[in-house]
Amino acid sequence: MMWYGVLFILKYIDIGCKSSSNCLWSKPPLDSLKFNVDGAVEGGFKIAGIDGVLCNTENVSLIMFSNSIGVIDVTSTELLALKEAYLLFRDSNQVNSFKHILETDCCSCVDWFTHPNSAPSMFKAIIEDCSNICNGFYWSIQHIPGKENVTEDKLAE
Repeated sequence: MMWYGVLFILKYIDIGCKSSSNCLWSKPPLDSLKFNVDGAVEGGFKIAGIDGVLCNTENVSLIMFSNSIGVIDVTSTELLALKEAYLLFRDSNQVNSFKHILETDCCSCVDWFTHPNSAPSMFKAIIEDCSNICNGFYWSIQHIPGKENVTEDKLAE
């Protein structure tokens, strides 16, 4: 698969929503960074893209990515967004300095990463890839409903 996209390394840019009353984004603990990721597909099985933003406890964006990934299904798109975040965590010079939290609006992905044997066979390879990528550093994954995923909505704009 060919990956096209843009990776932004940012300092002191706040695209978060800490001042918004309708936002349910919560700060990560002081020893953690939070990566909010999302995948989107135009239609059911058409042009897809992934994006994500890594924030610290002050809701300052440290890294953002946005990639077009071609024609793919919705679930694979969500999984590839998570994989991109895992790769960026692994390659970070801060990989051992912080705990890493991933947020996604894909409840199934959270279940499959938490219980890999429950994943459909067609997705097990990418879940195993992610487990191998993040081997050696502390990470957790959590679900945030799409309608509450305000940080990602702002990035998508």
